[in-house]
Amino acid sequence: MEDRRTRAAEYLDQMVRETIPTAPILSDVLAGRLEQQDIVFIAVRHYAEIRTFIDIKLPSRMRLCPLEAASAKKFFAHVYREEQGDFVAGADHASLFERFCTALDIGRDVLESEFQRYWPNYQNLLNEPPSRQVVLRELAISYAWESVAPRIAGPLTKSVAAVVDQMKLAGTYRDAAEEYFAEHIEIDESHGKEALEALLDYVDTDEDMEFAGEHIRRTLTTENPWVLPLT
Repeated sequence: MEDRRTRAAEYLDQMVRETIPTAPILSDVLAGRLEQQDIVFIAVRHYAEIRTFIDIKLPSRMRLCPLEAASAKKFFAHVYREEQGDFVAGADHASLFERFCTALDIGRDVLESEFQRYWPNYQNLLNEPPSRQVVLRELAISYAWESVAPRIAGPLTKSVAAVVDQMKLAGTYRDAAEEYFAEHIEIDESHGKEALEALLDYVDTDEDMEFAGEHIRRTLTTENPWVLPLT
């Protein structure tokens, strides 16, 4: 059992590491190729993803867990609570990130429009029946993104700081609103480890391992939030 978990963990970690250098946006982050307009584009789409994550993805993932999928439910519920800022008003991660977007002079109407046009990409989550296969898929997707954040945190923070400094010099940065990064990146590191442990509970065969690996690759590349169409 332990040998299988160890082998699966190594394989899934390798899938993330090998996919990031060719993934849209992520490869640019790692290479330090982001300009101010790139940061604005990333921020607007990331806000839509955070809102979708909190309002659509996480509640749906809990619903999609069969009754016996206890470890998956526990993981998704834990992440949901933390993304909601422990249910303190204004402390949810969408609100924290919105304050950063406001500091970049991105209007609330722009953010709301992006969210409304983005979230329909995930309508399937509202209609699918619970199943073990869906749980395996959604845990693989969760592990991919939760484990990516700590890997790109350094170069992303550097790029954001450079843009913020430019805006401050130009007098267009409204206030210091980077608390999202200080809090969220640290949380993502623990979420990545928790996601992997939950995922490994459902990887029973080589076919399961390959299925999870394929969804890691797809979510970071062809299903990457920054390449998805808007309705």
